[in-house]
Amino acid sequence: MNKRLKSFVTGLPTRVRGALGVMLQDPTERVNLAAALDAWAERAPKRTFLWFEGQRITFGELAERVRARADALAAQGVRRGDTVPLMMANSPA
Repeated sequence: MNKRLKSFVTGLPTRVRGALGVMLQDPTERVNLAAALDAWAERAPKRTFLWFEGQRITFGELAERVRARADALAAQGVRRGDTVPLMMANSPA
């Protein structure tokens, strides 16, 4: 990003910067969802990820939940590249 554009973007409100950052990403670049979640959890752990029926889940809490489930799957012998079926309720609980 050139200096003028970076200066302009830096002056924008945080929400606008976030949306603009998403729009400026290279659409052909492969994104690792786990790495993106870890980055958000590190950058803004108390920021709301989801608000559902009065329940708030932050990026930090989501990252903890994901790690716990990943550890449980690994303990059962699931490895990278394995296919895992997913069946769950339609709620964040």
